[in-house]
Amino acid sequence: MVTENQQPDVNYLSLLTRYGIYVVFVALAVAFSLAIERFFTVENLLLILQQASPLGIAVVGMVFVLMVSAGQIGSVAAGFGEGNEFMVISTAVLGGTSLFGGKGNIFPGAIIGILLITTIMNGLAMINASPFIYTIVRGVIIFFAIALDSFQRKGELR
Repeated sequence: MVTENQQPDVNYLSLLTRYGIYVVFVALAVAFSLAIERFFTVENLLLILQQASPLGIAVVGMVFVLMVSAGQIGSVAAGFGEGNEFMVISTAVLGGTSLFGGKGNIFPGAIIGILLITTIMNGLAMINASPFIYTIVRGVIIFFAIALDSFQRKGELR
């Protein structure tokens, strides 16, 4: 019970952890709406959703991969997927996604990129190529894909 001179005992840290992200979003929305008159327009809200959606999709994808691998193996190593960044970038570039931004598609682009890189890596494995050659081949593929994309955009290398 709180008397007239006594302050209420509120643990603000527990409020932040319990309601965490909601408190932050509401505080940001109030701050922006006070600072800018026309913050809450349909275009702004759609832009925020458009920018937040890929992050949410990426998180869901990572959680799905970890859950599937944990279900198959029984545990997940701390370095799961480490070193695959170069492979992902090369498949995206081969599939037609521009590293300069603004264009790219999943069907058929990314699927074709995945099939091409997988076929090339399997071919290198079949001819017993050195594992060090794999990275070199992917680097050359990325170089030519970026050069082709650059020529298509401006007609010259950047």
